[in-house]
Amino acid sequence: MTFADDDWNTSYEVPAEDLWMLLEDLETLAEWAVIEFHPTGIVGRALDKSHVAMGRGVVPGEKVETAGAHCEVGVNVDALNDFQPGFLLSGQDIEVEIDRAAEELTLKEPPLAETVDIKPVSATRSQRWIDVDHGTTARMRGWEFCGAVGGACGATDHGFVFDADLNDIEVSSRDTPWETTIEDVVTETAFDSARFSSWFWPGICDRIQVENDVEVRFGQDKPIEVQVEDRVEYAVAPQLPNNDKESGGDSA
Repeated sequence: MTFADDDWNTSYEVPAEDLWMLLEDLETLAEWAVIEFHPTGIVGRALDKSHVAMGRGVVPGEKVETAGAHCEVGVNVDALNDFQPGFLLSGQDIEVEIDRAAEELTLKEPPLAETVDIKPVSATRSQRWIDVDHGTTARMRGWEFCGAVGGACGATDHGFVFDADLNDIEVSSRDTPWETTIEDVVTETAFDSARFSSWFWPGICDRIQVENDVEVRFGQDKPIEVQVEDRVEYAVAPQLPNNDKESGGDSA
């Protein structure tokens, strides 16, 4: 569900301490975070004000006692600082109620309750995700993307390199070119392969596998974007230093 849908609300039941840790991790980075509520887990993400560090918190599916509808909203995690002392620290399960019509997220921990503001994800990202020029846009088959990334992550913990020219894109630790359409040119962008999978929603590679058209936009500054149909995932991708080729990993 999105804010474009008719009025709706949904609720989840999760352990209080797990939700507290998720909110606290996000609050250390930003005032607003994107939180996705899904029956298989709850994932929150935020980008710090310098647009350099990305944080991610998760309540895994096995901790979700009762699941509602799938929705993604922007949440004012800064409100955590105004919560009543001891709230969310009782060890009991709490109910999370999301009300789009009222633009509120209510946490119910009887006999206490706290309410925070929510808003559309697009409005949240417009404040926190830096706008960059994308040096390369690649369109490829999903299984090729997963295979190249998986091979690179298995080859090194130091990172791997996407090396693009007008003809193809290669991953340095895999050396497998993709059949793709290239727009403009980007030279080398390095990723911390040890953290790569944690940037994205759990299981997204399973979804990508069945898609024929995956679009990956490589930023000239920091972020990359991966789009599958109408879903866009963000990650922070520092440029590979020219004098430190080791950060790209060795070829497998």
